[in-house]
Amino acid sequence: MSNRDHEPGGVDWLDLGPDPDEGKPPATPRRRYLWYGGAAALVAVALLLTRTQNGANEAATSANSPSQAVSSSSPSRAVPSSSGSSGSFVNPTELPTGAASLPSRPPTQITSLGRPLLDAPTDWELFAHGPGVVFRIQLALGRITATAVPVPVHDTSTMFFVGSDRAIVRALDDSPGYVVRDGKPAAELPLSLTRRLVMLPSRDQRHLWTEASAGDQTRLALVKLDGAPTGVTIDIPQNAFVQGSDGAGNVLLTGIGGWYYARSGSVHRITGGLLVASGPTRWLTVECDDSLSCAHVVTDRASGARRTLNTPVDHGEQPGMISPDGKTAALLKYVGDGGIHLLDLGSGLQRSVAATTSETDFQSGVPFVWSPDSRWLFVIDGANRVLIVNRDTGRATPLGTKLTPVSHLALRHGSG
Repeated sequence: MSNRDHEPGGVDWLDLGPDPDEGKPPATPRRRYLWYGGAAALVAVALLLTRTQNGANEAATSANSPSQAVSSSSPSRAVPSSSGSSGSFVNPTELPTGAASLPSRPPTQITSLGRPLLDAPTDWELFAHGPGVVFRIQLALGRITATAVPVPVHDTSTMFFVGSDRAIVRALDDSPGYVVRDGKPAAELPLSLTRRLVMLPSRDQRHLWTEASAGDQTRLALVKLDGAPTGVTIDIPQNAFVQGSDGAGNVLLTGIGGWYYARSGSVHRITGGLLVASGPTRWLTVECDDSLSCAHVVTDRASGARRTLNTPVDHGEQPGMISPDGKTAALLKYVGDGGIHLLDLGSGLQRSVAATTSETDFQSGVPFVWSPDSRWLFVIDGANRVLIVNRDTGRATPLGTKLTPVSHLALRHGSG
């Protein structure tokens, strides 16, 4: 498998601490999953916990419709719903706060605006998740589907994953998880995924990485979206910690000696310094010499060629995302002027994005996702609104329709 394979995404992981089922036979192996980023670490996706997964390094010329559905062999119970064309979206505060019981009337609302939200291929679909709702936004069609999902019992971080034909919402506590298949109401997650707290994007949108039972060995398994195993696994070395996705369908690790990426059958070191951003074709790291003089270094993943940038090193940078074309890194900062910055990986020039962020952005996940053609950055601002940022100008404009507040983004495109 080539390092140039695509499927960028980001997921944040939590060190689970003591097993809540202490005294019972363990259902999964010893876990070493940390939150990736945030003031101390970023929380995702996806997910992004965002994790956010956006498209691969390919031009946005496809006009194909979304991928065919991946069938599920595990039973799941559907949440009753209603459909309509109302322009008012579901209000999360009207949903029950107990996720143990499903809402009696959680609507699925479809709104057609009659105009595009962005001049984009028809297969670009932006997904957004907030308390009690998942939005599927078909940008070229101006069509928005709002699907209600139960709110977790406790105020807890949530994982959000988007695959070829569905979105998955999983609270990081004992609350049930839910799957929102395209055009369907929310349903409980299949049993094969119910207890999984790790869901990382793979090299395509039809599979994901999740933890697997392997005795004392920490292992990730590649599974279908219904949880069915494929037989492909990644063994995580002793004293390594899963940090998220590398932007190319592999898994980021930290451990003794620096940052690494792992794929089935092998682990490779990225840097002995600090990983600042990753993407399908580049790494951005901070490297220091023996006198602790540090600089940003861009590494080409295919050739291994390295280039040092003449740009100040900001110790307040959080792990970010490199655009699919490898030219720009989107970085989240919490010191100085804060907010989101775009770093040109060729010139080293840096530009702040005209969008505010809030302190909660550093706990709820990376608040942005790249478009497949790298022209646009979709951003969640400090008011939990979705903005579209032009990479060339840094100008941010509202999405063009009003949503209830959201905290996770993902972008799906192509045949998956």
